[in-house]
Amino acid sequence: MSNPELSERELEVLHLMAQGMSNLDIATALIIAESSVKSHVN
Repeated sequence: MSNPELSERELEVLHLMAQGMSNLDIATALIIAESSVKSHVN
C-alpha cells in the first residue's frame, strides 16, 4: 500500500499550482527542472 502523505516538495508544488502557476513558473521559482515539477505532480 502506498503512503498517502505528500512530501514537502510535493506540497510546495501543490501550493504554487493552487496559485495558478504553470509548471515552468513553478520550476523557475523552486530552481528545479520542469520535468521534476511534472514528476512531483504525478
